[in-house]
Amino acid sequence: MISLCLYMDLTNRQLNIVNIVISHNKVSAYKIRTLLPDPISIPMLNSEIDKLIYYKVLLKNGRGKSKAYIISPDYK
Repeated sequence: MISLCLYMDLTNRQLNIVNIVISHNKVSAYKIRTLLPDPISIPMLNSEIDKLIYYKVLLKNGRGKSKAYIISPDYK
């Protein structure tokens, strides 16, 4: 289950991103962008993903076109 303390520090957009990654296990930034309820620019999405990586909520998996994001084991 998601840590309540960290959960409350995340914005609604970040929570949406986390929920998308949880439901898809491994997902690309493009797929995240298409599944978000509100439109978001690519730079803004990258910024949000970078913050989630910094918070150790997400991990980057792969490189280049095969890059995807997964939930960090530290987050569970």
